Amino acid sequence: MASVLQAAAAFRKKIQPTALDRKRVERVCDRLIKEGEQQQQYVQRLGKQLLVFRGRGGSGKTVTLLRLAKNLYDDFGHRILFLTYNRALVSDLRRLFAILNVGDRLGERSISIRTSEKYFFSVLRAWNMAPSDEQEHGYPAEAYQANKAQLLELLRLSKPSELREDATWQQNPDLFQWDCVLVDEGQDWPDDERDLLYSLFGPENIVVADGVDQFVRDQTRCDWRSGEPFGNCAAQVVPLRKSLRLKSNLCRAARTFASLHGLEWDLEVNDEVPGGRIIIVEGEYTKAIHQIVMESHSKAGNSPVDSLFCVTGGSEATSSKFAAVLEAWGERAWDGTQAETRETFPTDPEQYRVVKYESCRGLEGWTVICLEFDRFFDLKQLHAKPEESGLLRTADALAKEHAARWCMIPMTRAIDTLVLQVLTGSRLGALLHQLRAQHPDFVEMRSEASDTPASA
Repeated sequence: MASVLQAAAAFRKKIQPTALDRKRVERVCDRLIKEGEQQQQYVQRLGKQLLVFRGRGGSGKTVTLLRLAKNLYDDFGHRILFLTYNRALVSDLRRLFAILNVGDRLGERSISIRTSEKYFFSVLRAWNMAPSDEQEHGYPAEAYQANKAQLLELLRLSKPSELREDATWQQNPDLFQWDCVLVDEGQDWPDDERDLLYSLFGPENIVVADGVDQFVRDQTRCDWRSGEPFGNCAAQVVPLRKSLRLKSNLCRAARTFASLHGLEWDLEVNDEVPGGRIIIVEGEYTKAIHQIVMESHSKAGNSPVDSLFCVTGGSEATSSKFAAVLEAWGERAWDGTQAETRETFPTDPEQYRVVKYESCRGLEGWTVICLEFDRFFDLKQLHAKPEESGLLRTADALAKEHAARWCMIPMTRAIDTLVLQVLTGSRLGALLHQLRAQHPDFVEMRSEASDTPASA
């Protein structure tokens, strides 16, 4: 009950937009649907084909979905359901739409942002295949998977148009009365959840953001142009090739980091957005370094909430309790590493946002600080699924590639400043020295023992 009241209080509190909030609002309100050819592509074909926006991290996939949602909401009175499995992103987008004063309730028009897990749990419950809300957290994973398969078998007996006459459909408008469903990070979805959406709404009423190769839940790509419910539906894939979030220097650094690990990374540098810098911190991220980083952050007109801290989990990770460290320094923090906090969003511009690396995808900050970045890399390499080595790559090389691909997610969260903190002498730290050697004009090194940049 306490968490429910806390969430309600957060949503009622008036949010004071920051300078970055206003820029994000401008990006979302920028017209995606325009008169002429583009309107014909995105509006006249909605309801007739699957639409997929595909691009690398930082290419603006989520913003493109939000622009489309806002256009359909404003111009056509559509009811939009936005689904993502990332709870931290749900909180972030709800905060953004609260600033936009866009309704999140079922009505003549609305944009509802939900986690896919909670949505499908509610769908199963509507067909009496899941327990009540109070028992949700005790729902065994095996039962969840089995009941999704059972529901798919049931839905295969009817077309979406026929389902609309079903009593379950009519009695649950908050689950089914949507004109369009937007799917974030579609490459990472399970096939059964893709097929459930197709069975409920039809693929022609789905719009997908596809992150190419950024996997969090699985290493197997979900193909949205397949599956039995997809049938012979037409599909349009819109490639997003240019960096939308990252300033040009950060995009160049991301491309170099990918190249050093043998990754394919073809996101084009956007020279219309120049600048950006990277700070590599060897040793502890101290209060003194924090003050130096945030002084530049503030001079650019940003508030603490416009930054983002990414931390690792586990008992041996010192950064997992970093929200408490910030508070000990006299700062305020929104601790997105805690499940109950992720149900709300930060309403105080003086709060620093802290999330786990696994929850950072889709988020952004003017300044992004990646704590224990080397530990994060090592953990992902250690936990990579064992794969057979090939003629050209060993299993160890594949594991390193998997870890590097994971690292590309936090590396593409920053707009202007990216801080990478590693232990002195770490293997990843040595590679970051190569990154600095290739980009000495905007990559600097700092040491915990010094408030000034470290020598080359």
